[in-house]
Amino acid sequence: MKHYLLLCMSLVVMAFASSNASAQCIYTSISDGNFFLPGTTTINPAVIQRSATGCGPQDNPSNSTIIIDDKVVLNGNFTTTGEIRIKAGGSLVEDGTRRTLTINTQGNVAGFLAIEASAERIIGSPQVNVSVLIGNKAQIVVDNNSVLRVNCTLQLINQSYVGLGNNALLNVLGDIDVQNGNVLITGPDPTLGGSPAGLRVAGAIRTNNGGADLFAPNDLLITCIQQKEISCTVSTGPNVTPANSSNDPSCISVLPVTLTRFVGNWTAGGTAVNLKWTTVTEVNNAHFAVERSVDGITFEKVAQVTGAGNSTILRNYTYTDTSPLAASSYYRLKQVDHDGKSTYSTIISLGKPQRATDWLVTTSSPRRFIIQSQLDANSRFSVLDVTGKPMFSQAVSSDNADVVIPSLPTGVYLFRLTTQQGRFTIRQVVTAGN
Repeated sequence: MKHYLLLCMSLVVMAFASSNASAQCIYTSISDGNFFLPGTTTINPAVIQRSATGCGPQDNPSNSTIIIDDKVVLNGNFTTTGEIRIKAGGSLVEDGTRRTLTINTQGNVAGFLAIEASAERIIGSPQVNVSVLIGNKAQIVVDNNSVLRVNCTLQLINQSYVGLGNNALLNVLGDIDVQNGNVLITGPDPTLGGSPAGLRVAGAIRTNNGGADLFAPNDLLITCIQQKEISCTVSTGPNVTPANSSNDPSCISVLPVTLTRFVGNWTAGGTAVNLKWTTVTEVNNAHFAVERSVDGITFEKVAQVTGAGNSTILRNYTYTDTSPLAASSYYRLKQVDHDGKSTYSTIISLGKPQRATDWLVTTSSPRRFIIQSQLDANSRFSVLDVTGKPMFSQAVSSDNADVVIPSLPTGVYLFRLTTQQGRFTIRQVVTAGN
């Protein structure tokens, strides 16, 4: 009952805040960019603009309403006793430095952070992404399909409340630090139906002052508390995670590395394989082992690439296998923590390498050709003149491998095929009038 009473109180606070927005001083984002001017704690007026009306001399960004509908980078620590509202098209993401966002209370008015509903949940693209989030008597609402990511510690103090909407996600890559009790994290009301929200914590629930009864797991709040030792935590309290804190049977949704891309392709001529992968977060990441297989079952390690340790920015990695298998091959990444724990990526497969000259088949018609290759959804055939100027281009696939080029002046042209395996170019003589 306590959970639903507090949820109702939160909805009242949201309604009150919304109805009084016009009476408050409002700052609104007008473009993508840094929150602060470089090297200062002054709001960047090219990104965050103060309203012309409703603001008095006592108003400033720290006690007003800030509405963000653009991609804003938090390039410094920020404390507010007002409101921060992240619209569906906006985000507030820290730069490459660890940043703290504090939602504080002034008098009897709770600070407020609201992330509006999104069309779909994208774990790798959170609407708010900071290292430390502190709520002191704060109201924090993550609406339907939205994601709030805390890369180190979520500190909840003195009756702070976090409400998660349908399919929303609170992803904490460190600990939850509870101060002064009576704090709460809750999902959607099960009596209203909807989709479960997710609470994923890589570390533990810690406190020096009670309040470990942080949430009551139910059908609409899927919880996973992994209780890993986290080096970046700002909490000094002991681990008080309740035994029944996780109701996710797999409890593997908080990974030490968030991998958003892993692709491979043959180089021109089929002499090597280029592998590329991208991470958006890394926690305690020692290295990546690049593994290769001929059958997709038994893998061998072919290389090791050093990881970034701890990172909250996008990082790109590459490796070139200069002695690839001659036939079809499979690759995967084994991500290894500093403590020896490991996880695996998905497996990618590469077909037999395409030689540079065996993909084009001529026909009895000088302008008609057949593409003989392993084609994918993004394959494209192009004709360029010798200066590289495009003359013709057509998407090709296994179901559409015939191409008929337009009538071109007599000369030598570059015929180019681009696939996931690489880019292959040959010279071809074309005679005008055919």
